[in-house]
Amino acid sequence: MDKRLFNISLISLLVYELAFIIFSPQGVSITKLIISCLVWISLLAGILVFSKSLRKLRRDFPLLVFLNFLVLIGWNLTAIARSVIGKDETITTILGNTYTSLALLVPFAIVFGTRAANIKLIIGYFNKLLKLGIPISLVFFIIGGVLLEENNLRVLLLLLLPVAFLTTLIPFQKPKRIILILISGALLMYIALISGVRTMIIREVLLIGCLFFGVFLFSRFQLKLPLIVFFLFLLVPLYLLQEGVKTGVSPFEKYLSGTTDDNLSTDTRTFLYVELFEDLMVNERFLIGKGATGKYYSPYFASFEGDSSMRINVEVGVLSILLKSGFVGVLLHMSMLITAIFLAFFKSNNLFVIGSGFILLIHSILMFIENIIIYNTYNFAIWFFVGVCLSQRIREANNQDIWDLINGKQRRALPNE
Repeated sequence: MDKRLFNISLISLLVYELAFIIFSPQGVSITKLIISCLVWISLLAGILVFSKSLRKLRRDFPLLVFLNFLVLIGWNLTAIARSVIGKDETITTILGNTYTSLALLVPFAIVFGTRAANIKLIIGYFNKLLKLGIPISLVFFIIGGVLLEENNLRVLLLLLLPVAFLTTLIPFQKPKRIILILISGALLMYIALISGVRTMIIREVLLIGCLFFGVFLFSRFQLKLPLIVFFLFLLVPLYLLQEGVKTGVSPFEKYLSGTTDDNLSTDTRTFLYVELFEDLMVNERFLIGKGATGKYYSPYFASFEGDSSMRINVEVGVLSILLKSGFVGVLLHMSMLITAIFLAFFKSNNLFVIGSGFILLIHSILMFIENIIIYNTYNFAIWFFVGVCLSQRIREANNQDIWDLINGKQRRALPNE
């Protein structure tokens, strides 16, 4: 039953994203309502499995992590309730927009990652998407040339997205699948380049570095030092955020004070940090945020005709959480990610979980640059791998156990399963 619900959750989310790209529904319409129902099907499947698995999660997760997760869910539900009670937006925006309430509920996908059988399912699912993405890429290139239309680029970015999750897990792939991942990775890099998605290029370069200097190096020499060094990288953006909290000044504004207003649109994300910090401080909402549909005033976007100066979302993951659920929400969210990475690196018996930890590490670092919080396949998969890294049963398995599980030759159940 749980496997079926997992498949339903994955497929309904994929169909939603493809349908939204193809039909691009605007405003309130029957088409948009029907498409949006697919997201709720995905979410409700996760909530149903979660409700049945509370006792298992309590046994499988460290106690403090389990409590942290419950508090995170409770805090996010409170942010949603504040928007509903405050009538900040229409109910369709509050419940139907994947950037608002749904974005705060994607952590429910964590429960799917604690099921060992789902590892095989998601790896198979990712490989099927790549097999679909490569020929579709060739068709698009033949029809449209080397420069593709925006919708075609979005479709390909979605279908080739699994590369971001399979790169550091290559040791558990058969040769044919490795070739598939390499070809898809090259395509993804090219598509990211022509579509201007710089973060995707950065992510892949970092993941390849983690594969060679983290996964392979640890596998060959069993050295913990590379894992310690990589883990410490995560402290840099956290330190900068802490400095911002302590001083009330955006770290970008503090350390890039020489940046002119003209350059704010071209650098990493400076003006977003500056504007959001100022808005939350002025409105005294830094700790608790403004709710699921909270908005902030942007002088930068106010200068563009046709753009709204009141923004309901921020193009930076950590800032999006800060806007919706405040510093408390950021703390709860990041503590889940950091704990998952720590357990993956230092409390795991297999390279699969270590590779999953690298996925979360790169995601966490890039949350300070982009990685928008939204209910989509990417963030769903991120929380799936959080579940993988936190699961004691999966962490106690050895490399052979995971290889057999993924490649269909499982000889025995995983420890304590």
